[in-house]
Amino acid sequence: MVELTQIEFLNGIFAIFIVITFYFIGLNLISKYFRLKEKKILYLGIAIPFMGNMWLAISITYLSILLTGNTITPMVYFLIGYGFPLGIVFWLILITELMYKDKQKVIISIYAIYWVIMEIIFFIFLFSDTSLLGVFSRPLTPVLGPFLAIRSLIILVILFFSGILFYRESHKSDNPEIKLKGTLFIIGLILFITGAILFVITGIAFLPLIFFIPSVFLVYGAFILPEWMKKIFLKETK
Repeated sequence: MVELTQIEFLNGIFAIFIVITFYFIGLNLISKYFRLKEKKILYLGIAIPFMGNMWLAISITYLSILLTGNTITPMVYFLIGYGFPLGIVFWLILITELMYKDKQKVIISIYAIYWVIMEIIFFIFLFSDTSLLGVFSRPLTPVLGPFLAIRSLIILVILFFSGILFYRESHKSDNPEIKLKGTLFIIGLILFITGAILFVITGIAFLPLIFFIPSVFLVYGAFILPEWMKKIFLKETK
């Protein structure tokens, strides 16, 4: 029988809230794709829920402890949380659609090769010795091994630099709405990266929650830019 500390109990609740938020935004974007037929919205709508896989694993573990008194196995945990990092794949497709359409095939092909190599290593570790991926010193969150730590860092670096590039390109425009989209995009990404780093350092889900919730809404706004955001961030001109 696994017992949760007060902080771990709160971690589980906040992890569930993070997952619900990511899926809500993602499914909302996907539904808009069917109305607008805009592939960029679809790619973002698929990417966002996959970005929450780490917290999905925490949420399922938390619910398992509450319902059965036992955690899920490390193999299942790592498979859910880290086995299918497809969010960054769709993110790169999105970014190359926005800025580097002529180089899209080359960029995606290079990343696909890297991704396949990383997946092969991941599943070798998963089926041979899960401690190579991470060790559970607490029930909900493992201490990541070098492989997953480095892979996660690479994803964060890709997110950061793609945000910088998008911001730079958007601010070349004279259109204030396009500039606003670039600003919302980079702020949203910085908040997401900050939250992810804080979670890795502290293992407390409440701290990243403060950053994640506004981050996904800002990235959402960067692509949809609803009227209420225009009214807040742009001065209306007659």
